[in-house]
Amino acid sequence: MWKIVLCIVLIIVSIALAVFLWFRLPDQVATHFGLDGQVTRTSPKLLAIGLPLVLTVAASVLTIVRREKKDSRSLVVAVLGVIVLVATLFFNRGA
Repeated sequence: MWKIVLCIVLIIVSIALAVFLWFRLPDQVATHFGLDGQVTRTSPKLLAIGLPLVLTVAASVLTIVRREKKDSRSLVVAVLGVIVLVATLFFNRGA
């Protein structure tokens, strides 16, 4: 039961973060950084926000559907999707 609640919370948090990031970030989002801290690659906003959002929602739904399984890999992917959204916010906070 706790996995279902966690998955629902992850979906809500990821959607809220995605909406916030959509209005906060520029059209090109810094996604890769060099050893000197300079931006080496950017991605379109839709890709930088959409990919982790889709991963989180899909992995959460998969965890809910397969709730009888003891395997938690899809739950880990859902958590990583939220972590990527938070990292995107953190690394692009000056944008």
